[in-house]
Amino acid sequence: MNKKKLPDIFPTFALFTRLGLGMAVPIVLAALAGEYLDQRLGTRYIFLILFLLLGIASGFVFAYRQVILIINRKTVDGEMQSRADEE
Repeated sequence: MNKKKLPDIFPTFALFTRLGLGMAVPIVLAALAGEYLDQRLGTRYIFLILFLLLGIASGFVFAYRQVILIINRKTVDGEMQSRADEE
């Protein structure tokens, strides 16, 4: 009896989830910290904007590093596969 193989989408789903959460969490936490500081110090949106910008930058740096790691991993896997094919 032949079993049809399901497409392997779970690693891709995990990757997109990790990238999405890795960008969203720093932004939300930074915004909450900025809002808290604004309320505590009586300022008007100064820390919210500053921390929000830092959270956005942090999220994009995280996403960039993850993409670079994935690209490097694919390159190394491809080189290993081509070396195995040559032998």
